[in-house]
Amino acid sequence: MWAGKTLQCIPFLERAIALDQEFGAAYKGLAEVYSTVGESERAADYASKAYNLRDHLSEPERLGITSMYHQMVTGSLEEEMETEELWKQEGPSASSPSNYLLFNYSTYFGDYERAVEVAKNAQTYTPGTLAGAYLGLNRVDEAKSILDQAIARKFDNPNVRGLLFEVAALQGEAFVWHVSSTIE
Repeated sequence: MWAGKTLQCIPFLERAIALDQEFGAAYKGLAEVYSTVGESERAADYASKAYNLRDHLSEPERLGITSMYHQMVTGSLEEEMETEELWKQEGPSASSPSNYLLFNYSTYFGDYERAVEVAKNAQTYTPGTLAGAYLGLNRVDEAKSILDQAIARKFDNPNVRGLLFEVAALQGEAFVWHVSSTIE
C-alpha cells in the first residue's frame, strides 16, 4: 500500500488532520497504517473517525471507508463484502474492493474458484492472494506463474517468497531464498 514506507506516512497524515480535522481520507490512511503494523485498537479508532466523516467524500472513498469500518470495527464480514461489491461497481479504477473480495473469498470461505474469478475481472490484484487461491485449487503451475511475474515486476516481499517456497516444495524442487534489495 505505502511502498514499504508504512511508518513514514504517519507524520504526513497527522499533519493533514491538523490542517483539516474533517479530512476523512487522512483518518482512513492512519487506520490502514496502524492496521498494517498490528495496532488494531488504534486502527479501529481511526477507522471510526473516518467512518463518521465519510459523508464529505466521493462515493468510492465513502465505500472504501465503509468497507474498512466493517472490517476493523464491526467485524461484519457480510456487510464488508456487500460494501465491496458496491464499491467494485464504481469502475475499473476501483481495484481495492476486488483485492479485499479476492482475499475474503480465498481466506475466509475457501472459495478459491470465486477468488480467481474476482481476480480475473479486476484491473489489478494482489499477486500473493491470487497465487494462494491457485494453490487452493491445486493449480500449482498457475500459482508459480503469478509469483514469477510478481518478482519480475519487483513486487517482492516475504509473502511472495513464502508462496514460492511452497510451490517449490509441491513441485519437489529446491528453493533458494535470495535476499532482494527491493524488500523493505
